[in-house]
Amino acid sequence: MKTNEFASCLAKSMTQFVELKCCSGITRDRLVKKLSYFDRFLSNNHFQSQRMDASTVSLYLEQQARVSVGTRYNRFCAVRQFCSYLMDTDPRSYVPDSIPSGRDGDVRQAYIYSSGEISSLLDAAAYLSPERPLRSETYTTLIGLLCATGMRISEALWLNTEDFHQDTGLLYIREGKFRKSRWIPLLPSARRALKRYMDLRSLSPPDDPEAPLLINLWGKRLNYSTVYGTFRQLLVQARLHSGKGLGPRIHDFRHTFAVSCLLKWYQDGEDVNARLPWLATYMGHVDIANTMVYLHATAELLEEVGNRFEAHYQITIKQFND
Repeated sequence: MKTNEFASCLAKSMTQFVELKCCSGITRDRLVKKLSYFDRFLSNNHFQSQRMDASTVSLYLEQQARVSVGTRYNRFCAVRQFCSYLMDTDPRSYVPDSIPSGRDGDVRQAYIYSSGEISSLLDAAAYLSPERPLRSETYTTLIGLLCATGMRISEALWLNTEDFHQDTGLLYIREGKFRKSRWIPLLPSARRALKRYMDLRSLSPPDDPEAPLLINLWGKRLNYSTVYGTFRQLLVQARLHSGKGLGPRIHDFRHTFAVSCLLKWYQDGEDVNARLPWLATYMGHVDIANTMVYLHATAELLEEVGNRFEAHYQITIKQFND
C-alpha cells in the first residue's frame, strides 16, 4: 500500500479507498490522479476534519469551474465515491448529489446491425485485396469474432495465438478493460471459423504461442488505425455508409451482440433477469449496470417483450377466471 500519494488529513482514508477500488479492477493511477486535485484542495484550505461537509465539497466544485465540463465531472465522480466511502464509517459524513456530465449532446446513439448488414460486411471483407497474405481472411475473422463474442476491439487486436484453445473452444481475454481477464466460450460456428483461420495463420510467420493472432500484411499485429480505415472502406462497399459523416462504428458490434443475446433469450423463453449477470461476465463488465448501457429497445426486441407480456397476461386472466 502506497502512503505518499496524498498529503491532506484524509490521506490515509484516500489510500484505503483507492486500494478498495483497485480490487474491483479500477486503474490505480487514474483514480489517484483524480483524487489528487481534491487532496491538494483540502491541504491548501487547511481542512482538518475526518468528516466531509457540504460547504467543503461546494467550494471545491467552485474552484473546478475553470476546467472543462467533462474534466470537472470526472474529478467530481471520484470525490463523490470517496465521500460515500467515508459515510460507510461515519453516517454523518456528507455525500453530494451527482452533477451533469455535460456529455448528453455528444453521446452517439448505438447502431444495431441487422444479420443482413453483417453478412454484407463479411462479403465485402472477403474481397479485400491483396489476397495474400491473409488480409481478407483476417478481416472476416475479426468481424466474425466481434459479432459472435461482443468483445472489445482492443481485446481482439491483442489476442495471441495461444489464447485460442482449440480443444475446448475457449478464448482467453487477458487483462481487458479494468484489468479483468476472462475465458469466453465460442459457439461451434465461431470455433470452426477461428480454427480455419488458425490453420491458414500457421503458414504465415511468426508462428509461436505469443505471436499475434490477427496479423497485417507484414505478419505483425494489427493496429487500430489500420483496422479503422479498412472498416470505413468496408462500410462503403457494403452500402452502410456514404463515406461522409460518422456512420456505424466498430464498437457497435458490441451493442449488437448484447441486443442479440437479449432477443434470443426472449425467443427461447429464458429468464432474462437471471441471465444478465452471465452476460455482464461474458462481456467483461465489472458491474451489471455497465451492461445495461448496451441493451437497446429494437423493434424485434419490443415485439418479443410484448409477446411475453401478453402470454403472461393471458395466464393471469385464466387463473383469475378459474
